[in-house]
Amino acid sequence: MKKILVPIDFSPCSGNALKYALHLASRTGSEITTLHVIFPNDGINNNMYDAFWIDEYIEQRNKDLKDWTDRHVAECGFTNIKTDIICNVGFPVSTIGETAAALHAALIVMGTTGATGLKGIFLGSTAGGVIVNTEVPVFTVPPETVFKTVQQFVLATDFNFKINVKSHQVLSMLLKAHESKLNILHVLPENATPQVEQEKKISEKLHGIDHYFHYIHDKDVVNAIDNYVESTNSGVLAGVAHHHSLFHNLFSKSISRTLAGRVQIPMLALHDA
Repeated sequence: MKKILVPIDFSPCSGNALKYALHLASRTGSEITTLHVIFPNDGINNNMYDAFWIDEYIEQRNKDLKDWTDRHVAECGFTNIKTDIICNVGFPVSTIGETAAALHAALIVMGTTGATGLKGIFLGSTAGGVIVNTEVPVFTVPPETVFKTVQQFVLATDFNFKINVKSHQVLSMLLKAHESKLNILHVLPENATPQVEQEKKISEKLHGIDHYFHYIHDKDVVNAIDNYVESTNSGVLAGVAHHHSLFHNLFSKSISRTLAGRVQIPMLALHDA
């Protein structure tokens, strides 16, 4: 049984991410685990007296998480899906990664912070940190996103990746859940021509996944991706976060004002072999 991990901070954004994850779970036969990360100094005021009550505080957080999760599951009508909860003490990025590894999670589904698109991801920084510090694929969900089938999936690539087994399985799973095929987008410099040999190599890496190649000539890679996503009404943008790739740089560095808010659809970060 596949497991989907959903980090929760009790915000409407994380609630929407849980709803999206429940739809995915219902269509893929997966289980859901919601995770709430308690900061080491959460619930205490830095004195020894309050420290005695930390166990009680964690117990209350567990109850809150269960009630919150059960309420969202009931609202979505997915009471048949197996759900678990975990409250761990630590810092969000490392704790989310460690929990995903311990659970052997197939996918991490995270809400953005409330801002739209890339701006929401980077201002929160947690999602970006998780993406570059874990080998588990990460699916980020903007606040207003509603699950839909027959979505256009776009994989933006520079052709320099070796998709790992987990990422291949998750990509296949999500395409099936959305009843979609994969559009592979490569941005070319002016006057450059598509490389047939590169297409063959990519096709070998994506064995078993229906896919189509698309090319755009543009000096500004992000602008080209943004225009393609908008013009094709694409529903999900995917990328492989290998070192020095576009996606790795986007998720590991502060986003510029030029990029902020331009891509306002769910984003799937996959990983290199």
